[in-house]
Formats: sequence, structure tokens, C-alpha cells
Amino acid sequence: MSNKKDFIDRIHREVPIESYISRFIPLKKRGKNFIGLCPFHQEKSPSFNVSAEKQFYYCFGCKASGDLIRFVMSYERVDFSRSLEILSEYSGIPLEEKSSKNSEFSDFLYKINLKVSEYYQHLLHTPTGKNALDYLKSREIEDSEIRLFGLGYAPEGFDTLAKEVLKTKEEISGAIQLGLLREKEAGNGRPYDFFRDRIMFPVLDLSGRTVAFSGRILGPGKEAKYINSQASLIFDKSRTFYNFFKAREGVRKSGEAMLVEGYLDVIGLVRRGYENVIASMGTAITENHIRTLKKFAERVTFVLDGDIAGKKGALRAAEICLKEGMECSIVLLPEGKDPFDLSKSLSRPELHEILSDRIQGSEFVVEELLENADSRALPEKKESHFKIYIPSSKP
Repeated sequence: MSNKKDFIDRIHREVPIESYISRFIPLKKRGKNFIGLCPFHQEKSPSFNVSAEKQFYYCFGCKASGDLIRFVMSYERVDFSRSLEILSEYSGIPLEEKSSKNSEFSDFLYKINLKVSEYYQHLLHTPTGKNALDYLKSREIEDSEIRLFGLGYAPEGFDTLAKEVLKTKEEISGAIQLGLLREKEAGNGRPYDFFRDRIMFPVLDLSGRTVAFSGRILGPGKEAKYINSQASLIFDKSRTFYNFFKAREGVRKSGEAMLVEGYLDVIGLVRRGYENVIASMGTAITENHIRTLKKFAERVTFVLDGDIAGKKGALRAAEICLKEGMECSIVLLPEGKDPFDLSKSLSRPELHEILSDRIQGSEFVVEELLENADSRALPEKKESHFKIYIPSSKP
């Protein structure tokens, strides 16, 4: 009998399907079964049935059906292997594949990141972190938001993590692979802290595990405003969004992701009640980003600065969405304004009005290409620039 089959058998025996599903939708007891509103289609009268006896669900409206594993795959929009991982994390039942050296090392790296994140969060509320906390207060970031997003502070020292947090050679080696520590160029001497004197934003994966960090300077300076963790075994910035773990339920319910540029933009819009806000990790949108989003949303709205750089980023993002078959729209903000600033200066209705002023991605692409086309180019050459975005009327 395979390890995977043993695991699946244990899940069916030990994890009641009604208990798991009730975490996401309210279920009411009706006879031997449970009933609720179907999570897979819109309805006003409940037609979604869950059988505790058969450990099976069935919707009389859209005909969705299956066991617990099928529910996880459909609801979370993940493949079979990931559904088993989710159920393993939820139930505490070990998945044997996790015993591989690669998976064990991944777990070790997650633990290092969590340990460091907790240290940064603690330090923010000590005398060492006073300037960082004062800066956040000056930007009107509330204590509840600091806790919600796990904000922290990386101190100025070059050897703080090695002295205060990382207690073994293995942890130091892992921190180097995560990019928390950097080795000296000469290849000798003790590794030094990569993040120094910065406000820290932990980045979570879809399971809520800390996979990376972004660090922001406290004010104007010559250094880069933000620096991010390097790519690692557990972090791929081309597939990762900031706040996706917290926003995924809002994204799923609305069918839409609202993608902004900055971490503070996320905080500002969440404060105003937007539950589907995410941000890229300071990088251009990639095909992998959109493929990840398509598992959870039907469409994405890009909220960008209305300057030249913002329009250029919007054009690239819209082109990728069109290529990947995902519906998108663009919101171009007044030049020099960002969602965080607007969330503080505008009322909720005023902010909603600005964020509702959208242009469809395909329309935006055509307009931008026409505007930027060389006026001396032949008409047929201009047409070749954008004809791929316009469906042909020919049969």
C-alpha cells in the first residue's frame, strides 16, 4: 500500500467533511445531512448538500460533487498534490512525501523566516525600533495594522541576526540561502545582515508561511527605497504577491483581484474595506503572476500611477493578461498620487469613485499603441502593431 493512499485513507477517516467545509460556508443540519449555499455558483436558496455519512458533497444547482479532496481542489483552485498538502497542514496528519530531504529543508527555511520575522516584530516595539515606529505613526499606520501585517524593524547592526536570532551553523547557512545574510565578497569572515535599519514587511505564501521580506528605508536617502529577499527554494518573486494569503478569500468571493504597486497601498485600501487587494513584489508583472491569479480570480484590475512609467507598466500588464486569456482593467490615478495617500485624504465614496473609473485592458492596449505609433508609419504597419488584440470578424 502506497504512502499516499495511506494518507488519503486517514484523511477520509479522521477529517469530517462537514467540519472542514463549514470553515468556509455556513452549514445547517437537515436530517442526516447538512445544507448551505453553494460556494461554486451564485444562488439565493441553499442547494449544496454535505453527507456526513458518505463523506461526500453534492450541489443540486450546479451539480458540483466529490469528496473532501475534490472540495479542496475546487474551492482552493489547486491541483491534487497541493490539496493533499493543504489537508496535511490542516489536520496535522503527516504527508509522507514531506520526508524527502528537499521538503525537510524547505520546512527548515520556513522556520528560520518565522523566527526572524518574530524578532523584527518584537524589535519594532523596543527602544531600538523607536525611530521606525515613529515613522510608521507619522504615516498614520495604526497599531492594529502593524499587527495585522506583521510589520517589524531590522536594526542597523551588521551582525544582529547571527548574535541574537540564529543559534546554529545550520541556521546561519539557511539564512544565507534565504538572503537574510550575505557573505563577504572576499569569502572570509562572518556573514552580515542584508536588511539593516529598515521597516520590514513579511511576505506570506498561500499557506500563510513567511517566504520572504521586503525592507523599506525610514525616510528619504540615497539607498534603494525597498529591497527584497533573493530568490530561494521557498520564494519565487515571479509568482508571489504581497497580501495574497489574507486577500485570497476576498479575491475568490468577488472574482477579482485589485493589484496595486506598493505595500503601503495595500494597507491603505484594506483599511478602507477592500478585501481583494494585493501587490507585486516591486517587479513587473509576469506571465507566472497572471497564471497564479487565474486560479483564484476571473479578472484583475491594475491600479497604477498615471505618469509615463505607470502607463508603460499598465500596457505590459494588459498585454500579458490578454495573452494569458484573463480579463483585466486599468485604473490610472492622478499623477503623483498613490492609493495609500488617497486612502487617507478621501472619503470612502470618493475613493470608490476613483477606483471605479476603469478602462478595459484590450481598449487600453489599442489606445496606447495607436497613440505611440509612428505617425510616418504606413497604415498597414500600424495595424500590425495591434491587430492581435482585436478578434477577427471572419468565420
